[in-house]
Amino acid sequence: MIDTVWVLTVEHKHGHDTSVHSTPAGADARLLDYVQTWWDRRVFDDDGNPMPIPADPDEAIEAYFDSDGTEHEAWFIEEHRINTPAPVTATPNPVEP
Repeated sequence: MIDTVWVLTVEHKHGHDTSVHSTPAGADARLLDYVQTWWDRRVFDDDGNPMPIPADPDEAIEAYFDSDGTEHEAWFIEEHRINTPAPVTATPNPVEP
């Protein structure tokens, strides 16, 4: 049973994208997917050409959010514990005649 989730939020000028993951790696993978999806529309060299995306995921994420095209974007991952209630056990009530 999952007792912890990781919530990824990417804030941008149109609002925010939020996703919930059962592992930190899942949140990291979704963040990288976000960066790869928007890279060509946000990260440019001095001549206005899209920059190549770094092969290293951490470098790609850092470069994306440090670029001029993403000045209104930020991301964070929060760890949340899930409070799972104890199973309910019922004691049968005897039927009285």
